[in-house]
Amino acid sequence: VYVSLFRVLYRLICHTVVVCVVFFFQAEDGIRDAQESRGLGDVYKRQALMATFRAELVIRNASVFYAHRFTRVNLAIRSGKIIGVWEPTVAGPEAEEIFDASGLYCFPGFIDPHVHFGLQLGSENCSDDCATGSTSAVFGGITSVFNFTPVLTGAEDELAALYKEVSQSTERYRTNLFMHLTVAEPKISPKKLVELALRYKFRSIKVFTTYS
Repeated sequence: VYVSLFRVLYRLICHTVVVCVVFFFQAEDGIRDAQESRGLGDVYKRQALMATFRAELVIRNASVFYAHRFTRVNLAIRSGKIIGVWEPTVAGPEAEEIFDASGLYCFPGFIDPHVHFGLQLGSENCSDDCATGSTSAVFGGITSVFNFTPVLTGAEDELAALYKEVSQSTERYRTNLFMHLTVAEPKISPKKLVELALRYKFRSIKVFTTYS
């Protein structure tokens, strides 16, 4: 009798735990969905005011990734920036150009943090220079690249000359350009190197411990 009673209680407890767990995850999903809907709803309410504005481009019915799901929206673009996102059923701003993205996905420009365009290693050169490499990147959805500088010792005159060279080459890029400063056997202190990198707008420093 005690054994049978124990089995009944055990099954009842297990069943209750399973029900609670399932209910918990369903509740979590419901809360998250409500939060996301409310978040998008707030965006839609704010952007409904855009009906009085004018955009250069409106992308309609695009599938964009929000939180953990794709949702269909309209987007307004002006001066290369997204100025509004709203439901397809809501009237948006007037636009010089309208693109119907039904059945298509819309993503922000991707960033490639490691490219070697125009790199020279002794007698060898990279097959892509800044123009051909960045053009290929754009066709792959990449709008920003981080290229590497030639290997320097970190002397200030080298950095100043390199900054001038990089500034002149940006016009040949089809993407946004950022640079990794590459240093071997630096002749100045780490603190001074960082100060110079910031001054000349290099976004990171790559230091070789072994280089030949």
